[in-house]
Amino acid sequence: MAKQNQLDRHRELANSVSPEPPADYARTWTKKHHTIWREYASGKAGVDYLPSDLRLLAQAVDLELPILECMKDIRLNGATLQTPAGSIITNPSLLALQKMSSLQNNLLRRIGISVDGTSRARDISKNAKSAYKTTAAEADSKSDNNDQLLM
Repeated sequence: MAKQNQLDRHRELANSVSPEPPADYARTWTKKHHTIWREYASGKAGVDYLPSDLRLLAQAVDLELPILECMKDIRLNGATLQTPAGSIITNPSLLALQKMSSLQNNLLRRIGISVDGTSRARDISKNAKSAYKTTAAEADSKSDNNDQLLM
């Protein structure tokens, strides 16, 4: 039952994305990529069917990151994520962290986005959950220390 729910979530996200990749991806995707993406988006194929370079979509759903396209590189642009294709995705978690600038780069490094903004999908999918929790705990600790200094 849990596996079915997970597959439903993957299909829901896949259906929210066009069965065709953005135009800029067309140059890098092979015919096989297009075929697999269409089958996945239509629900004919499960997450296990995805090759590693398309698996970010499924991993992003599991981590509840609002990354709505398969991509290899992600660029941080203010409080948004900008894909190589130019799509802008607002990320509330990153928006909140924007206000804590001293912790922002720390979190981004931990989830795999380097200071210059580049990343690899596998780094993000592997580290994002624990990095967010750790950085949030550090923010609470830093806030408590600042409160004590003000008193």
